Amino acid sequence: MAKAEQATNIASEQLNTNMKGNKSSSGSEAAPEQAWLGARDGTIHVHILRAENLPTLDFGKRQEPVVQVELENSGSRNVGMTDPVPQGGAAPKWTQDLNNHIELHYDASIVRKSIVLTVRAYADALCEDLIGTGQVDITTIVRTQESEPTDYKVRLRESLLDSTTQGDVHLNVAFGPPMRRNLRVFQKIAKLFTYRDQLVRAIMDGIFRVIGPIIAKYQLNFDIQEFAYRNPKFSVAIAAILGVVAAGASALFLLFAIPTAILATITFPLWIFPFLGIALVTSPLWVPIVLLVGLFLSCIAFCCAGLGVTSPGVRRKGVWWTTQFKQTDVGRRVVYDKGD
Repeated sequence: MAKAEQATNIASEQLNTNMKGNKSSSGSEAAPEQAWLGARDGTIHVHILRAENLPTLDFGKRQEPVVQVELENSGSRNVGMTDPVPQGGAAPKWTQDLNNHIELHYDASIVRKSIVLTVRAYADALCEDLIGTGQVDITTIVRTQESEPTDYKVRLRESLLDSTTQGDVHLNVAFGPPMRRNLRVFQKIAKLFTYRDQLVRAIMDGIFRVIGPIIAKYQLNFDIQEFAYRNPKFSVAIAAILGVVAAGASALFLLFAIPTAILATITFPLWIFPFLGIALVTSPLWVPIVLLVGLFLSCIAFCCAGLGVTSPGVRRKGVWWTTQFKQTDVGRRVVYDKGD
């Protein structure tokens, strides 16, 4: 009996020893993952400095390059873009006035492996002609929470799998505290505007395909989309005028519509049936036509005004003002969470 108890105790001790060994080995394997998961969220600050040796793609026009930076493997598309450099050509230089500061939110719970930035250069702000693309690994900067800017030179190629060199982009990267959660909503709204711009561009392309034969027949070499892109201030001014006209028409309509609606609600039983009977017989046809045309034109004016006020040029100016505010002491306290 004593030997059986002794054998049982030895077996239990061996089992406990194996379990401890498994726990320690599994803990050693999970240690890097837990250490990685322990990395805090933050903001990746990218400053685009200059590019060199870019090929000229926009033949016959001024090449005004822009640079787009995207954080890979970050869930939803996490991307930022600079302003175009006027007459930048093959060697553009970005300054603070051209929104060369790009902020990308880093979520430690999503991006757990290597942290890679994809850099793309386009011939203009329409982002239709890709000059080249390249990538840079910034894992060390994020892991060490490096707040001092680190310089990189990104070699651009026609594609990530291609060996043809398309120039270089010089930039620096730093890591900082994350933006407050309630302020990140504005970044999501900005993404919605980007999708809206793509939808508008698709609609405009469809319209131009329809009227293209007419333009070719009468040799009308006037591209509205190109004109709006080349003259952003004039386009915004037209949109503002349309907005004022639409607001005035709406105010005039409400000035008469609200009192009429109140009076009609109070006297509803007394006028509705006689009015309907008389309207069917005596109402001229032009009255509903004018009302419908007026509502349609007001709707078009509001849409044009909205597109102008939220156009990429206006949004880029808003980003510039926001960046200026973030660089102040008050802006840093308001926009970003406190560091540990």
